[in-house]
Amino acid sequence: MVKSPQRTTRAAPGLAALMAMVALALGAPAAAQAPSPADARAHFERGVRHASDGAWADALAAFERSYALAPRARTLFNVAVALDHLERGEACVDALERLLSRDDVDHDDRAEAEALRERWRARLAATRPAIRAEPEGVRLRALDRATVRLIALRGAELVGARDASLPTVVPRAAHGSAVLVGEGWALTARHVVEGADRLVALLPGETRAVAARVAWLDRERDLAFVRLSEPAEAALALAPPPTLVLGQAIEASGYPLDAAERWPNASAGHVGRPLNDGRVQLSIALNPGNSGGPVVADGRLLGIVSQGGDPGRGVQGVVVMEPIGPVVEVLASLMASAAPSPELDPSDEVLVELVGAAGAPAAARRVARLRLAAAAPAADARGALWALEAEALRRAILAEAAVRLATSLAPDTRALYDEASALASRFATDVAADASLRGRYEALTGLAAPVRRGDWECGLGGVCVQRLEPVAPGRGLPFDLTLALGLAADDRQGASFVEGGTFSVLTLAQLGNWGMLDPARFNVIVGGEVSVGSWRSELLLDGLADLGVRLSLGAPDDVAITMTLVYTPGVVFAESRWSFAYLGYRAMIALDVRDRFGVGLSWRELGRGAGDTQRSLELYVSFGIGP
Repeated sequence: MVKSPQRTTRAAPGLAALMAMVALALGAPAAAQAPSPADARAHFERGVRHASDGAWADALAAFERSYALAPRARTLFNVAVALDHLERGEACVDALERLLSRDDVDHDDRAEAEALRERWRARLAATRPAIRAEPEGVRLRALDRATVRLIALRGAELVGARDASLPTVVPRAAHGSAVLVGEGWALTARHVVEGADRLVALLPGETRAVAARVAWLDRERDLAFVRLSEPAEAALALAPPPTLVLGQAIEASGYPLDAAERWPNASAGHVGRPLNDGRVQLSIALNPGNSGGPVVADGRLLGIVSQGGDPGRGVQGVVVMEPIGPVVEVLASLMASAAPSPELDPSDEVLVELVGAAGAPAAARRVARLRLAAAAPAADARGALWALEAEALRRAILAEAAVRLATSLAPDTRALYDEASALASRFATDVAADASLRGRYEALTGLAAPVRRGDWECGLGGVCVQRLEPVAPGRGLPFDLTLALGLAADDRQGASFVEGGTFSVLTLAQLGNWGMLDPARFNVIVGGEVSVGSWRSELLLDGLADLGVRLSLGAPDDVAITMTLVYTPGVVFAESRWSFAYLGYRAMIALDVRDRFGVGLSWRELGRGAGDTQRSLELYVSFGIGP
């Protein structure tokens, strides 16, 4: 059983600040505040009452609802205070980061928020496992300490998905390397960062994201400068490189293959030859992920890894280096321009987690930060990251519970799953509405506007089941109106011959649904039919009941093959007399489009007793009617 952490006594100034905030929020004139919906204010006041009573969980829920309706800075501050009292430090820091990024926070509230944020940062740092400055048993060189990872987001893609309506959506992200060359500045290859919607850096040994922004791209050379949100403790001097000598020993550092590896990989080789375009070919074995990393000789920075050989073409142990000489002066001008440092956004941490470079927090914590993000949606790729995070959380909940279907989850876990699904759809809808993002994040379409599946539940790998639930009062059952026309054959005392035709009108309703592996659907069918035709060259009229089963292979919103078998007892008028037919059945197979239109063949037997049976083969069309 999970227990709440023990409460600690708080200093009076913090409580006084909260009370002052409440008084200002409730007593300020209407003209001093932006107008907000009445229900948002009601939720806010309810949160204040819960806070006064010490019911901080209820207060948090009320403040979050108020903020979702009217995202005011004071309300977000109250969210952070409630999270603080609930000992939810990481969520509190997230809320405070969002608050401090706003321009409408007054001086006193900002000071209180910064103090609370720093206090929680210190507490969290004390409880997290310490990351060593160097790996155990291995000493890093200055070159390695200055080599960082870069992760670039360029869209979303489907992986292992069976169709777009059941997506397994992951970020289209790539990682490379860079070298620190000044306080808050890094040099990398242009192709590593060009076209990135979001960019983050990770320092050696770290799993904590550092915000990064492309500050300058060389359009002629594969070089770029990146501005970081934090100053670097270790950097290599960016100075004109010395003259190279063929065969000269060189060293390289970078993060090949796996972005989750926290320490750079060291490689050694030699100068191969100069190329006609001014780049230098190296004889060294490097791998994807090394791009953008530094190449040095005798501790001096020579260039940046630009391109490796293609093993598919038999090229191995050959790498192209972009010399740094032409851009040495560029850094000085960039630093002189006093370009602002980028600010770390909570979605940057999400990007690091999604690519596996850092562990994800618990599901409840992830849902909490998704709620905060949804309260103040971002009109850029950050929204796409939150959609990807919500989808990843949905799959993680199933994986952690070791189930494939949401119907197998415990009620509290199912609530988290449903909320993650709803948030994924909300964020993805916003992304789909942005023309500048829609193309690169087309894979999110299945989350933004999922194909309607009624009460279907979909899990990992695209496996779905359908639940049987009672039909709500007043809601009509979906049914088919079928028109059939065919030829009839009579069977009397062993002799069969074609004797005429039949025209039938059927209505078949789906009484219930039973789950099977997607895309199979198994339905109980009830209905009725009337037919007109001939029996032994005389008028035939019948009214029959239909009771049977239907198996559909295909999604209800797509093309499906349907097979129906029904028992058809009823009343028959033939040969100028009425009789009861109890030995009848109908077998049908059709190609059905979106459960709305079908074309197929039907085989019907209508029997009044032994040796007294009519058989008919009919071509039919059906029209789906109902919900």
